[in-house]
Amino acid sequence: MFFQDNLIATYPCIVLKGIVMFPDRIHHYDTDDKTILNAVYSALKSDEKIVLVRQKDIMKDSKDLTNVCRVGCVSKILQVIDLGDNRSRIVVKGINRANINSLEEYNNQLKADVEVVDVIDYDIDPYYEKSLIGYARKMASSYISLNTKMHKDIKKAVNDIDDCGF
Repeated sequence: MFFQDNLIATYPCIVLKGIVMFPDRIHHYDTDDKTILNAVYSALKSDEKIVLVRQKDIMKDSKDLTNVCRVGCVSKILQVIDLGDNRSRIVVKGINRANINSLEEYNNQLKADVEVVDVIDYDIDPYYEKSLIGYARKMASSYISLNTKMHKDIKKAVNDIDDCGF
């Protein structure tokens, strides 16, 4: 699998503290931040897409390009639920990886200029894939045996994996 750059676009942006968003994953989080809610409602008015990017140092409050990761995730907003007390739950699904070119505040929200990165599948040698799976099982088994509080069903789940994700 390799990545190919193609589309350059501008989307509303949310800077996440301590959370990394990936394509094809669904995630929800609660917020009362007006900047985030403005970005969400702006995205809902257009194509429901928003860029989610992780903040490098969660102790700093700055949301400039020096304190965010250069790669984020273009996501689709699936649902916004009003929780009361000016809080909302936002449910998103990751679509594509994106390289963040610039980040700026505009109309009390963050906007990101991004290059959307497409994932292109390719055929992997089945022997290489089998060896990767075997190595992952061995490492997971070793880790599980050292961690006494880990549930034993996790070892079975790891052993049932037959696809290394390529």
